[in-house]
Amino acid sequence: MENVNALCCQTLKETLSNGVAYLHEGLNELERKVVEQLFSTGAVQVLVASRSLAWGMNVAAHLVVVMDTQYYDGKTHS
Repeated sequence: MENVNALCCQTLKETLSNGVAYLHEGLNELERKVVEQLFSTGAVQVLVASRSLAWGMNVAAHLVVVMDTQYYDGKTHS
């Protein structure tokens, strides 16, 4: 778990300590790898991912919930 201590994002550290993680484009490469590793090993039970990262993930999950297929790009809803 020393990788968790190396994370820059304090909020991510706090959520990881509760078995919950998130992935979005603002995380650096180390943070993404740590989150994916913890989820793959079962240390993290819940993973929330942004639309673009969710489609490219290559991890096994027991349940996947897709909240919506629409998104807002700052100008129009797609």
